[in-house]
Amino acid sequence: MSPSRHGPTSPKRIACATKPRVFRLPRALLPHSRKLHRPRPKIQSRPPGVIPGQRRPAHRGISQTVLRKANMPTIPAGGTPQTITLPEGQVLNASGSPGAAAVIYRLDQVLDETNLPQSWLVGAGALASIGPYAGQERFVVTCMAGSVDVATSSASLNDAAVALDAFGRVIGVGAWGSATAIERRPEWKKDNFRRKRFAVIDDMSAAVSGAMRWTRFGGTAAISNSQEFVKDSLGCFSAMKISGLSSFERLQGPLQKPIVPSAGTVTVHLYITEMPTDYSNTPPTPPTYRGCGVQVVLSADSGFSHTTAASFTMTSAQFLRSGWNALQMNSADDGSLNTTGVPAWTYGGTTPGGADTSYPYMRLVVSGMQPMATTTPVLYLGGVFQGGEGQAAVLVNFDDCHQDSVDLCNLYRSYEIPVSLGVVTGTIGLGSQMSESQLRTVYDAGTDLFAHTTDHVVLDTIPLSAAITEMADSRSWLLAKGFSRTADVFAFPQNVGNDRLLAAAKAVGYHVSRWSRPGWLPTAQGIDNPSAVGSRDLGGKTLAQVKKCLDSAELYKCIQILYGHRITSKSVTAMTHAGGVVTVTSAGHGYPNGSLVHHRGANQMELNVPGIVENAAANSYTFRATGVTAGTATTANGMWSFSPDYPAAGGVPPGTLYWNYSDHIALCQEIADRITAGTLVAINFSTLLDRCRV
Repeated sequence: MSPSRHGPTSPKRIACATKPRVFRLPRALLPHSRKLHRPRPKIQSRPPGVIPGQRRPAHRGISQTVLRKANMPTIPAGGTPQTITLPEGQVLNASGSPGAAAVIYRLDQVLDETNLPQSWLVGAGALASIGPYAGQERFVVTCMAGSVDVATSSASLNDAAVALDAFGRVIGVGAWGSATAIERRPEWKKDNFRRKRFAVIDDMSAAVSGAMRWTRFGGTAAISNSQEFVKDSLGCFSAMKISGLSSFERLQGPLQKPIVPSAGTVTVHLYITEMPTDYSNTPPTPPTYRGCGVQVVLSADSGFSHTTAASFTMTSAQFLRSGWNALQMNSADDGSLNTTGVPAWTYGGTTPGGADTSYPYMRLVVSGMQPMATTTPVLYLGGVFQGGEGQAAVLVNFDDCHQDSVDLCNLYRSYEIPVSLGVVTGTIGLGSQMSESQLRTVYDAGTDLFAHTTDHVVLDTIPLSAAITEMADSRSWLLAKGFSRTADVFAFPQNVGNDRLLAAAKAVGYHVSRWSRPGWLPTAQGIDNPSAVGSRDLGGKTLAQVKKCLDSAELYKCIQILYGHRITSKSVTAMTHAGGVVTVTSAGHGYPNGSLVHHRGANQMELNVPGIVENAAANSYTFRATGVTAGTATTANGMWSFSPDYPAAGGVPPGTLYWNYSDHIALCQEIADRITAGTLVAINFSTLLDRCRV
């Protein structure tokens, strides 16, 4: 053979009647290629987009891809390979004739046919369904013998079937498996929003032997070395197992490196096999839950009295749940950042230290973890870390999909803040709930939709099999309708869950479950416990309290998840306009200031006019509002309501879950100001799953 520009000889191609596919190196790796050294573009999550009717565009220059139904052919042996487009949320089905031999190649999103990340062999009969995926995918089908039929269809799930072990733990659910898994970016490509690496203070490799071993000072617990639950992703391949717990345990040991609190956030990774719970109650009576807590104490000496110490406490009501718990504390936290009362560092002892004191010893004080009728908690101390920073972020979501959720989507998008909606799938299109077409509009514009059961029943008040059906059917509905982007995210109704429900949600196919444990979400080391992600309800909180939640996200460089419900306001029964003064007759509420809200239809808010109440006698409110003209200031021109400035103005939180429209405006402005200052970013659930390891 004669030399060629690609090397001394050219490869010999073997003749074949069926023309099998020839694999080539990616063009970027070939010499003399125009694409030499072309950097691979960054994979980004779907942009928020624009929702029709908002007052200013959230993003410019973003085109929306229109998904067209692909022609589904029968591909014969030796025929031209066919490219198949699989819409988001659907599955690809293939069936070969007797003696068939074919291959389906999944194309790379960026490099197309120059990189084939996955392939399937098709023989005689049906192949297991491929997909669904979070986003459109493309495939190439080539047939070497016989023929193969391909088609797309909506993803579906079978009815729930629950398998429990002798202790009532969920060990298997239905027929849900890889066929209904939603593929995402590989875990090794996720950066966890990490901005700064953490330091390993103690990897627990010497916690039970030698000079670094831990000692029990009180209680009955046994200490042993274990590799059953470890933080190997963080470089820790051993854990200290703490079993046989009594109602009060005290354990202490030296740290491999001392801790100075001012050097950065301290993180203690603690695994809890199960929370102390009695499941013997018969529904609708919920299980019996017992409160428990873990105190982390740093000490400058090894004695039991601790002449110099610093400590903080986390309880089950505030943070603790089964699985991994990233217990965190920052010396700059003054205790006011957490509205549920998690304290800041407490410095004590006969000679109190401070944030700059070096502490070479650590103690765990565990209370309330003794066995209950159906549970026996066991703890694993997986490692102690310091420093490490993620990206401070806020994730705003709203539950139930009431009609006014459209207004909330429009409002937050107008400030370029993405939101996510929890869908109660059995109520869509009924009463005051959003319709399926409205869901499609907000979804196509970038709003994430996640599962929130089918009937919004509190799951720990019904049999476990019924609860699993609620969870599974909700996810199945989202997949069937093509809303698959975050169909693997679940939120418990009223944020009430327990260990068995968390295990069932994971078995059904949910990667992330949101429930009642508050606190921030650390991400620099990966999501510690995606099956039980904490969140904070806007209901019952003032704007000042919510600002503290945002402060905590910025201090701990973590994610704060905020969720709310529908908008509340007072209906306007009459209004007049004269000389720039609007007089409104509305239901009484006793709040001094507020806003007039104009509706273009039932629960569709369009115009918010801040005003100052000059006279509030008997249900009649006089406003100075230059934004309302005489032509629109009439109840005949659409619907009007009065939204009082509460709880945004502060004071005692209301006894309701609902915020006023003006409160949401104030929160949007606060978040937008922090984004402009560069101290905070706003994300949604799909961004969380694309960036963080779960």
